[in-house]
Amino acid sequence: MKFLLLDVKNEKVEAIDIEPTLDEYYRVLDCDIIDIPTRYIGGRKFDIICDDEALLKDDTKISAINRNGGAMLGGNLLFCHHDNEGNTVGLEDEEIEFLKDKIHVLSTRLFSGGYPMLTRCEFFSNEELF
Repeated sequence: MKFLLLDVKNEKVEAIDIEPTLDEYYRVLDCDIIDIPTRYIGGRKFDIICDDEALLKDDTKISAINRNGGAMLGGNLLFCHHDNEGNTVGLEDEEIEFLKDKIHVLSTRLFSGGYPMLTRCEFFSNEELF
């Protein structure tokens, strides 16, 4: 199944093909506990598999920010969708390119050299914000 991986630890962004299993998520994200929040990115809805404890760790790189620059998620991220029954659904090539367009090299106080970070990550769509 095709996912987009935002790997802030190794500073790369790539489409990957993996089985949608917990073991694979833990391996790719390099974590022990995952969460799968739904977020709007550039007005489009995506599910993001992420390290549930990332923002609690001292040395975590912020991996997603909202339109005001606020930290939304930390650590490596996997992007996908879920169907009405909760099954994981992979991404289309167009969706991968759309997401890549929202990822920019940014720096933080702790990581001044810069690394790929998702921007425009929101809890609600633009229509719901106003």
